[in-house]
Amino acid sequence: MQIVHSAEKPMVERKDTQREGRFIEKTFLKGERGTKDNFKFYMVEQFGDFYSPRHKHNFDQIRVQLEGTTSYHKDGTMTPGVVGYFPEGTPYGPTTITTDRSLIIILQVGGPSGSGYPSAEERDAAVVALKKTGEFHKGVYTSHTGEGRKNQDAFEACWEYINKTSLVYPKERFQGAVFTDPAAFTWRPIASSEGVFEKPLGSYDLGLAMRCIRVDRASTFTATGRQILYVLSGSGRSVDESWTAGDVIYLDHGETGSLEASDDAELFAISMPLITA
Repeated sequence: MQIVHSAEKPMVERKDTQREGRFIEKTFLKGERGTKDNFKFYMVEQFGDFYSPRHKHNFDQIRVQLEGTTSYHKDGTMTPGVVGYFPEGTPYGPTTITTDRSLIIILQVGGPSGSGYPSAEERDAAVVALKKTGEFHKGVYTSHTGEGRKNQDAFEACWEYINKTSLVYPKERFQGAVFTDPAAFTWRPIASSEGVFEKPLGSYDLGLAMRCIRVDRASTFTATGRQILYVLSGSGRSVDESWTAGDVIYLDHGETGSLEASDDAELFAISMPLITA
């Protein structure tokens, strides 16, 4: 089990991104580059200058709005506390920040299609290279060389540069992103765990699932991998290491960890998809 202390992770501004606006990020966890279940779990701060056109991906995304408001226009709006599931192959957006500032935690992970997930380093390098032959504007890449197609989604352009082939999107399984408000759900006790409760928020392909977990003071929650837990509030200990609001707890396949709450605690938990070669 790994505990990532948020206070020890800096917020870093990314300069070479394929979207419009400032990105200030804090990376908590990364998977293994080049694998079908590669992932990135991070926090991003965005501002009113952000814009992303309607587009889709060949990987899955989960987002939790912590502060501010993000509009996905006809798909809906995320206000503080709202959880969004953005399935691979499903278009969403355009996306704008409708407050001065927005703070979100995001999981991007390879989806059921097995297309994998390109790392941020690969995408940033692609942006630098593509700027030599074209330009990025409002999330669209325009090539200034060659013949044929000139404008395409910025992510798509980066993916094709990285993989040296055309991107074929997975079949659309959902007609839109799925937005969930955990505040509207009822806490359910977890069997054999005194003082521990859950709000199941959704279960999807290959075991990808989300839930909120409440651990009352002096109670213990036993977590098993492969799972990411973001501490929304409260504090506690696991063996000889403490955790508090903003920290991230990660358990890999086969791992088990006991989380004892020092104060009433609430965690957002993601069960990671089981993707095999």
